[in-house]
Amino acid sequence: MAALLKKRALAEYSQSQTIVEAPPEPVQPKRLRLVKKPGETIIPGAAAVENDINSLDPSKSSDENFQILSRIVASLPTNVRSIITL
Repeated sequence: MAALLKKRALAEYSQSQTIVEAPPEPVQPKRLRLVKKPGETIIPGAAAVENDINSLDPSKSSDENFQILSRIVASLPTNVRSIITL
């Protein structure tokens, strides 16, 4: 039985045509240009938030820094839809 299968496989192999694949053409890499968008288009009020972050100072009292942090948190968007702008 095994000899019969071996003969059949050999006959099919010898009759089959070998396919030679041509090497693929080299693909030119795409050049991407990165563009930095202004912060206002990403997060509304980003300039004010940046100013608040820059005004944080360890020499200030903790109450003053806490008030600044509270303003920052209050100005952040609360849902994902307000963050994503196309």
